[in-house]
Amino acid sequence: MIIPGGGLTEDGTAWIPCDQGFFLNVRALSKVFRAKFTKLLRKAFSDNKLTFLDVNQHLSRIAEFQDLIDLTFKQEWNVYAKKPFRQVIHVLKYLGGYTHRIAISNHRLVSFDDKTVKFMVRDKKDKHEGKSKSKILSLPTREFMRRFLMHVLPRGLVRIRHYGFLGSSSKKKSLAAARSLIPKHSLADAESKAAEDGIAEFLAKAGVIGEQQCPHCKNGRLVKIDIIPRPGWQSTG
Repeated sequence: MIIPGGGLTEDGTAWIPCDQGFFLNVRALSKVFRAKFTKLLRKAFSDNKLTFLDVNQHLSRIAEFQDLIDLTFKQEWNVYAKKPFRQVIHVLKYLGGYTHRIAISNHRLVSFDDKTVKFMVRDKKDKHEGKSKSKILSLPTREFMRRFLMHVLPRGLVRIRHYGFLGSSSKKKSLAAARSLIPKHSLADAESKAAEDGIAEFLAKAGVIGEQQCPHCKNGRLVKIDIIPRPGWQSTG
């Protein structure tokens, strides 16, 4: 989740920034998260949506489940809050790997048939000069499809959702107002450039996604899958 360091007033005439170097009190955030989590846990229990197996079977009894909930409130919860990225380009590089890439790129596929699929992977345990070595992994076709389909979102879900003044219904107007109200000197060069560029173009420059514009018509999107040989051309591969 990315949360803007400020927001517009209700009438949209002023921008209210958060204090420099401070956004949320981590100790307060930990207590709120604990309360929200246990509240949802209680609801799941009352709705019979929890499954207790083996060593946890005793928690299916309401008295013992309540003892567990009471115990959680006696413990200090830790919520990890990371310092903000220095520039927006680092945010896009990080999130772009999840939002603008598929489970496996075409160029990583080596070969496939009815029985097996071979593709390139990086072995993090086997490194050379600090870099993971590339290796070929072979999987049964059914297992490869199972792993690939785990990355397909269920119907009705989307990868990115925007709320508040970034919501699609008011984003164009509210963003223009915010940019006009935020002092020019407070925007980093990369942030200003990201505001000017389209998101796909900026992600391509950041190295998150490749160039997708068709080089011929300059309008459509191009995703290269294979090269069809000319008539009479014979492959030596």
